Amino acid sequence: MAAKPAKPVKPAAARPAKPVRPVKPAPPAAATPPAVGKPQPARGGAPVQDRLIGQTIGRCRVEALIGLGRTARVYRAVYEALDQVVALKVLRDEVAENPILVERFQSEAKAIAKVDNENVLKIYDVGTTDDGLYYMVVELLEGEEILDLIQREESIEPMDAMRIVRQAANGLAAAHALGLVHRDVKPQNLFLLDDGTVKVVDFGLAASIDDTTERVGTPHYMAPEVCDRGAAEPASDIYALGIVLYHLLVGNPPYAGKDIQGILKAHMAGVPLRPERDAPGTPKDVGEIVRHLTKHDPLLRPTAAEVVDELDAVGGKDLKQKESLGRKRRRGSRARSAVARRERAEARKAAPVMAIVLIGVLVLGGIIAAVSMGGGDDPEPVDTAGRGGTPTDDGTSAGSNVPVIAPKREETEKEKAERLAVAKKAADEREAQEALERAEAWARENWHGPTDTNAVIDKYSYVRERFKDTKAGEEAKRRAREIRRKKLHPHPDREWTSADAIAEAREAWKQTQPQIVTKIKAMDYEAARSLMPPPISDESGSFSRELDFWRQYLDHLVEFRKAVVRAVTNADPDDREIEVKDGEGAIKRVTETHFEVRVNGNTKKYAWSDLGPAVIGAKALDLFTGEADQLILLLAFAYAHELDAFWDVQLDLNMSQGARKHTRESQAYEKRYRERAGK
Repeated sequence: MAAKPAKPVKPAAARPAKPVRPVKPAPPAAATPPAVGKPQPARGGAPVQDRLIGQTIGRCRVEALIGLGRTARVYRAVYEALDQVVALKVLRDEVAENPILVERFQSEAKAIAKVDNENVLKIYDVGTTDDGLYYMVVELLEGEEILDLIQREESIEPMDAMRIVRQAANGLAAAHALGLVHRDVKPQNLFLLDDGTVKVVDFGLAASIDDTTERVGTPHYMAPEVCDRGAAEPASDIYALGIVLYHLLVGNPPYAGKDIQGILKAHMAGVPLRPERDAPGTPKDVGEIVRHLTKHDPLLRPTAAEVVDELDAVGGKDLKQKESLGRKRRRGSRARSAVARRERAEARKAAPVMAIVLIGVLVLGGIIAAVSMGGGDDPEPVDTAGRGGTPTDDGTSAGSNVPVIAPKREETEKEKAERLAVAKKAADEREAQEALERAEAWARENWHGPTDTNAVIDKYSYVRERFKDTKAGEEAKRRAREIRRKKLHPHPDREWTSADAIAEAREAWKQTQPQIVTKIKAMDYEAARSLMPPPISDESGSFSRELDFWRQYLDHLVEFRKAVVRAVTNADPDDREIEVKDGEGAIKRVTETHFEVRVNGNTKKYAWSDLGPAVIGAKALDLFTGEADQLILLLAFAYAHELDAFWDVQLDLNMSQGARKHTRESQAYEKRYRERAGK
């Protein structure tokens, strides 16, 4: 084929500058695939042709495609049965051929359908069409993900962060009450509506409490027990919620930027989080809530309902005013915020090409201006900013009025070496700070008296030797020196108590201890714990060890009650038989104040003290078998109520990660029991 004749070139002065050619967006296939079950909005502004638009599916008239995910399409539709605008989620054809993904899709529908709570996404219908389309009808949310809010605001004010977490906890409490664990609590799965309401969404990984052995979730938010064994429980959702609260306050999760294995190990290390340090201005009591939610031991974390109460105690009545969250938002919908993120990503990809074209246009414009003015023989002076022409106040050049972009200067070897040295110094400082925090966490967990002091000093000395030229290394050296001189307490959260204060505390303890024992015998463990005096740090360690034992002992009794409630709630009907004064019956419900037992066809309420320690202890022993943490709680209960038979039980304490701690605690209870019983 003959080539077309070239068009004549117009004179340079008359030819307009070539317009910037828009960069063609990358096709969807090239984009990073979203998480399973996470629909991404369709490209804004462009009409999408889809065979389902205009059809009726499950009594829903499909109007438009609003989301494209790896597993499903999401449509805006009108649910004709309710005359309501809804979201219709339909599995992709290729996904519908995978039975595992179909089962997960259906399990999400079943999970959401169980929960009726204002802070959980509502589901209206689920089904399959005659031609094999799997669909789910849910409420249409107008707002944005909490992750969008964080990325836009960088960090969230403590009061607003508590408002978000409080509502999420309220939704999780409803799910947990039905025996459902979400297993993927994170900012992407918390949705903020225009009126400030927060919804917990995406129950695709949810499971019943009895079926949570599979290790699933998002590494940045996975609880230590999930990272280690894969066994999720309601307390695992609470841990994730604590990480979300930290993320809201600081602007990023605590263990971001590492590989997956590193993140999992960081969660399992159990170093207490301190948002007050990472986000100055965070109230200390909010930091305490973060640490309570992220306790390493799941038994020490609060329930979702208790999280709501804790936040209310700190935030007061202002905490329930959620409207301010909606007013702060500058985007109107989840779809628009997601589209904006994609447009920004594409703009970043296009930036180098646009810059090259722009430079060409500017240089060409400068040449044209110079020719039109008749210049070009003598070079113009150059100002210190590298611009051609005489510098002016507005930063342009007199004569051409066109800025000239100076070429990037190459980095010298000396500058490169200095830059790498600074980067290495910063990395060493971060590593040293993490080592110091681990030593501090070890001291907090393992110091129980003067015999443990040298071990604490050794931990700090190791950090000093390992990181000599760092600020954290110097701090570790100072702590080791001050602990040796007894100017600093080995436990990071305590101070040495004066001799007068110790003498006064001993006298007060003589009066308080009998009251505590009376409360324990009545099984009023919370009241007994409230009577405990504050921690005492005497140099001999005898009195402080005594108080520490009683404090931990009462904590175990409180947790024992909670563990029994959970165990009975999740037990099979065949395991709910219990002996009461009216005969043998089946437990229908148990709370922290009473049992509801069906005996001879009638349901009666029995207080814990009505049933008696022997009955409750025997039931707990049946239900706790195989759990070392809960067996320790059982020993505390048996010690409190002098149940001799329980000390004959052989306990296998090597099945948990904290076997050494559990062994020490069990030996302490057994030793004290034998001393008290004179055996």
